[in-house]
Amino acid sequence: MPTPSCLKLVDTLRQASQGLLSSLRRLLASMPGWLHNATTQAEVRVFILDRLYESLPRPPFTDAETDGIASRVYDYVWQRSASGQDLAVA
Repeated sequence: MPTPSCLKLVDTLRQASQGLLSSLRRLLASMPGWLHNATTQAEVRVFILDRLYESLPRPPFTDAETDGIASRVYDYVWQRSASGQDLAVA
């Protein structure tokens, strides 16, 4: 049986992912050609990183883990956008 602290962490992560998804959708809606512009690509990358640093608890997440998660999220958003697909519903 999961401990109360484990359940709290899972809830925190769920809220963080849902918040990131919502805010990313709003951001990307305002920049339709973001894939074709290095400045907007950097803006999206920094946006993701900032949101994760704000929402992921320390501990247990380290800076290196947060950076890795941000890279994976950015890659996912890039691939979905490049293929014309919407971001998956959380």
